[in-house]
Amino acid sequence: MNSFIKNLFRFSASSTDNEDEAADLAWLKSLDAVDDVAALNLATKHLSSLIADETRPIKQRIDFLFAVDHKALPRATKLSAQYAKVDSLRPELATTISNAAYNYYRQSYLNYLRLVELIIASPKDPSLENNTLLIVIARALDLAMTMIKWRYFDHSSTPAKVWQQTHMLYEIATKTNLLEIPIKAFEYSAPTTIAAYIAQVSLFGSLENANMQKQHYQIAAYLLKCWLTEVSFSNQINQGTHLFVIDLKKDACAKRTRHFEQTDSCRFWQIDAFEEKIISTLQLTEQGKLPPDIPLAEIGDVRSLHETLQVLRSEW
Repeated sequence: MNSFIKNLFRFSASSTDNEDEAADLAWLKSLDAVDDVAALNLATKHLSSLIADETRPIKQRIDFLFAVDHKALPRATKLSAQYAKVDSLRPELATTISNAAYNYYRQSYLNYLRLVELIIASPKDPSLENNTLLIVIARALDLAMTMIKWRYFDHSSTPAKVWQQTHMLYEIATKTNLLEIPIKAFEYSAPTTIAAYIAQVSLFGSLENANMQKQHYQIAAYLLKCWLTEVSFSNQINQGTHLFVIDLKKDACAKRTRHFEQTDSCRFWQIDAFEEKIISTLQLTEQGKLPPDIPLAEIGDVRSLHETLQVLRSEW
C-alpha cells in the first residue's frame, strides 16, 4: 500500500509519452509567476478542457489531474485559510476570490467523478494500479467537502446533485469492497476510510443553514477531517447509538435519525468518539487552552474554535 501511494502521488509517464505529456503540462510552470487567484483560474481552465477531452486515455487523465493537484491545490488550500480569517473584504474582491476557488474545486471534483466512471467502465485496464479507484473516490469526496465549504462561506446552497453523487460513490465503494479501507486522499491527509469521507461531507452538508461565519465553517471542516477518520455504516438502525442517517435514493445530506422514516436505502452511523472530542475540547477552550492535536495556525484563535464547537454540539 505505501509503495502504491508514493507512486500515485508522483506524476509519472511512459518513456514514449514523456515529451507529449511534458508539453501538455508546461503551463504549470507559469503558476509560479502569478498570484493565487490567477493560478486557480488558469488551473480551472485546463481542468475544464481535460473533462471535455474524451480521447485522452485514463492513465493520462490521472497523471494530468494529479500533476495539477500537486501544483494548484496548495495554493487553493492557502487561499481558503486566508479567506476564512478575513471578515471584511471589498465585495468585488470577495467575489473574485470566491469564484476562483470554488470553480477550481468544482472542476477538480467533476474530473474525479469522471475518472470514477471511466475506471468502473474499464476494470481490466492494465495501465492502472489495483487501488487507483480507491484513491480517486477518496479525492472526489475530499474535494466535495471543500467545494461545499466555499459555497457556505458565501451562504450559498450546496451544488446541485452533490448528494446523489456522494451516494453513488458510496454504492460503488460498497460493491468494490473499498468502503472501509483507510487511504490518504492527498499527501497531507490523515488515513481515512471511504465511509468516513462520506460521513464527513454529509455531516458538513447538514451545516448549510447553521448561519456560521466563514472561520467557523473552516474549523468545522478541519475538525471533521482530523477527528472522524473511521465510520461503520449499518442498514439497520440501533436507536441507542445511531444518530445520523443518509438515504441513498435521496439527494439530501445527513439527517438526525429522529427526523427520518427508515427505508431499505437508509444507512445509519454513530459519532460517539467525535462527540467525546467535541466535549473534551470544549472544556479546554473554556479555559483558553487548545488540545495538543489542533495547531493554532489551523483554527486562528481559541475563541473561534470554542464558538465552532458550541455550534457543532448544538447541531449534531
